[in-house]
Amino acid sequence: MDAPFHTASTRSGHPSRLLVLLLPSRLIRRQPVPPELARPLVHCIRRGRRPAKQRRWHLTSKSDKAARTADVVGIGAVAIAGPSASATVSVRPNFALNHLRAAMRAARSAYEVEQNNVAAEFGPWFEDMLMLVPVSIVMAGAALEANANEIVQNILDGSTGLSVTEARKQLVIDLKEDRSGNSMDKYRRLALLFDKVPSKGEAAWQSAELLVKFRNALMHFKPAWDHEKDVHDGKLATALRNKIPTHPAYQTSFQFPHGYMTYGCARWSVLGVLAFSKAFSALLGVNDSLGKWQLSSELPTPVS
Repeated sequence: MDAPFHTASTRSGHPSRLLVLLLPSRLIRRQPVPPELARPLVHCIRRGRRPAKQRRWHLTSKSDKAARTADVVGIGAVAIAGPSASATVSVRPNFALNHLRAAMRAARSAYEVEQNNVAAEFGPWFEDMLMLVPVSIVMAGAALEANANEIVQNILDGSTGLSVTEARKQLVIDLKEDRSGNSMDKYRRLALLFDKVPSKGEAAWQSAELLVKFRNALMHFKPAWDHEKDVHDGKLATALRNKIPTHPAYQTSFQFPHGYMTYGCARWSVLGVLAFSKAFSALLGVNDSLGKWQLSSELPTPVS
């Protein structure tokens, strides 16, 4: 799915001599544009299915009497036309999509392992599930947190269309500098800051909160004996049981987290992030930067 072209406008309001297909980025810095981009009629068009990064081009046409500039943030490439042109570029990293794609890749690998062992007895192949499913959970949780931070930065960059007063801007900066790691609280505070009350009872919000708790339980894993029911039948394990399938080998004698090492769990973690991103973006009134890539279509439906 190729991204559409956009025509940039100069700060003076006149059309610039640029045809811009917005570009991915890696790093915030200002750097010279490669010489080939400064030549007239040079087209450096890159088309990728899921570019996950952004660049802001700061372009000045020397052929104009007054310096005219165009700042563009997005994904794609640039073509420059004119008798003489020079450009610098600022780039900014976005990793929410990369994290979610990593989660999705691990989920698809878990699906293949399960399908290849449908008729097999419970055995060594399950070790692969113990490696793959946690990757989906942890990286999906990372995507959720990174997405919150990207929304915050988009607001500060002025690319969301939200009304940001000076006082509100300071509160958004406080959110940016928050290092607590509580991504769901950051979403809540962000919504309230813009006079939106999140519906924490909705399925998307509840699943996201469970995902964060599951991710934290894996990241800070504490071993427990099989008779410690406060762990294996605790609040988190019980809440997850209503959301994701339990592996057949652990249905009669459940152990956390082994009982949830299924493709269904990995798929749930990815879809949960996509569902929450869609719901929160609609609540706040901003673009859903994760949903537009339609990643859910690449995850097979679990076979009963």
